[in-house]
Amino acid sequence: MVKAISKSRGKGSQNAKQKKGQSKHQVRSHSSKNKKKSRTACKKLESNPQHGSKLPFNLILESFCRGDDMIPKREFFNAFIIRCIGRFCRRLVEGEIPKKTSIKIDRDNNSHCTFWEKGLKLYRSQKETIQEISKVPDILAGNQNQNKNITRPLAVRSFNNNFCKSFFENSVAQSIFNLILMIFFTDINPESLAERFRFNCCKNLAHDSACVKKWWDLEKYMKESYLKDLGVEVFPDHNINELAPEILMQSTEEIDEFN
Repeated sequence: MVKAISKSRGKGSQNAKQKKGQSKHQVRSHSSKNKKKSRTACKKLESNPQHGSKLPFNLILESFCRGDDMIPKREFFNAFIIRCIGRFCRRLVEGEIPKKTSIKIDRDNNSHCTFWEKGLKLYRSQKETIQEISKVPDILAGNQNQNKNITRPLAVRSFNNNFCKSFFENSVAQSIFNLILMIFFTDINPESLAERFRFNCCKNLAHDSACVKKWWDLEKYMKESYLKDLGVEVFPDHNINELAPEILMQSTEEIDEFN
């Protein structure tokens, strides 16, 4: 009787080992199939498929990667957006059409020209506010030792959500933000958008519909949810839509760079 029990236990353990080996083999074969099907994406994204309870914006950012295969961080993105707004305001104050960097205006694009004109009209009516916004630093206060010759009027140590919330509580800053988004997303072109945002939707030579969807998702979030998720009260964009007629006439007459 004892021998029979020991034999049955031996068979059971052997069957368990066989099943365990089969399950491992199935998992490996399944994972290898998935790897073959997947497109070339960021290494960080491939190694971290579990999203857990992350915020929607973090999930959107995880669809992109920077040149070093790192997923863009939210604070990095916040800094990028606010710096773009600051540069755009400086160009408005100087009256110079931005030709380089992420905020560059394409003179051959009628939509870009229209958005630049709207920015100039806004500047005519909100000079002091836009001059103040233009003082936003390009670098963090902690890095200013490396740039001793650059004078920064604002000491910003972190472009975290609290700083961004304070920055965007100004309705004029929101208007410039909207203008920049319209410039960025005039056309959903993955190559030009990757150049502007300084991160990529994939690592393939040719983009496809999946790439376009990633940029669409980013555009939708930026226009509908970005400010709300910062806890900012979103104001109707009356700054541009309800300018006085005489201001519109004055600013339009002075725009001659596109003629």
